[in-house]
Amino acid sequence: MLNLIKILLMVLIFSSCEKTNEEKIFTISIENKNFLELNLIDSLVENKVFELRSNMINAYSNKYLIDYASRIKNQSTDEYILENIEKKAINLLNDSVLLKNDSAYYKKRLLQIKLSLQSKLIDSLKIVFQYQTKLIPNYTRKINIEKVEYFILNKINSKPKLLVYIISDFNCITCEKTDSKLKYIIDNNNDVEFRFVYFSEYTDPKLYYLCTELNKKGKFRDEKANLYLNENLQNQKKFNLFLLENKIKFNQNEFNISTSSLMKNKKILGGKIYSTPTFVINNEVYDHNNAIEFLQELIKIKKE
Repeated sequence: MLNLIKILLMVLIFSSCEKTNEEKIFTISIENKNFLELNLIDSLVENKVFELRSNMINAYSNKYLIDYASRIKNQSTDEYILENIEKKAINLLNDSVLLKNDSAYYKKRLLQIKLSLQSKLIDSLKIVFQYQTKLIPNYTRKINIEKVEYFILNKINSKPKLLVYIISDFNCITCEKTDSKLKYIIDNNNDVEFRFVYFSEYTDPKLYYLCTELNKKGKFRDEKANLYLNENLQNQKKFNLFLLENKIKFNQNEFNISTSSLMKNKKILGGKIYSTPTFVINNEVYDHNNAIEFLQELIKIKKE
């Protein structure tokens, strides 16, 4: 079924305290006054359409970011790239004679370094210009999440205006990287309750038990960072040490209860959550690769 939709694409904001008032805010319009008409074949492929649209916007905005930075330095874009990427990449390989003897490998390694330098340059420019990209999907899947077991990430004193579920995995590198952004969002929304759901294809019962016990003590949020990618907890001695450090006495009955809770979550979420981190608001699933970037804007919209 073909659906013709109009989607607000994005607003990029660049600001710097060193600029004049006239230069502080820049808005980039993309085709037809910020709107782009798209034909969607079916809602089932909307996620892929969103990813393509998101990748297009990121590529476009990264180019604009480098162009803007080069203008500030009174350089052409080519001169700026030559200075900040090309020359630096070559200098990093200059001392390696062995690499130069293998021209094919040398070229491959040079390309890898250039891509790495480009990524780091873009990230640094985003920080300097306080850059933001907002693209909120027009369509989401829905799941019934009310009965899922969760761990509290914040404490609010009144009835929450909104419930936000963060479905995450301690063996997920992306989940760990988004943790600092998530903390900022939580700290700036004291009328929203944030609920953490530990879930993946393989959820470690020992880690889940730790989450349960830490949650009872009100220490889950503070200790959560220590659980990410911590292979030591697979080792029984290290697991026991973590229990001791947090004054948790292992209880087999409580362990069985937490494992039962874990299995309950798997029944509710199994086959419905495809990646982590995933955010669920009003039973609407947001699992796009840059969902954390528009989460704050989404919360603001949902609270209105």
